Amino acid sequence: MRTEQIRQTQDSRGIISRPFTLAQYARLVNVELYPRVLWTTLRISIVTSVLATVLAYPVAS
Repeated sequence: MRTEQIRQTQDSRGIISRPFTLAQYARLVNVELYPRVLWTTLRISIVTSVLATVLAYPVAS
């Protein structure tokens, strides 16, 4: 059970959420899943961009 108090805020639309803090950025670095997902996403985007460029080049010329 978590003993810390979780502060929540409500925006103008009535949506309740946690306030933005730098602790969320620290969590990105400390949880091992997030960097792995980031690098996988970047790899996929780079490969996709290269393939699209290579396949589109003959059509464009």
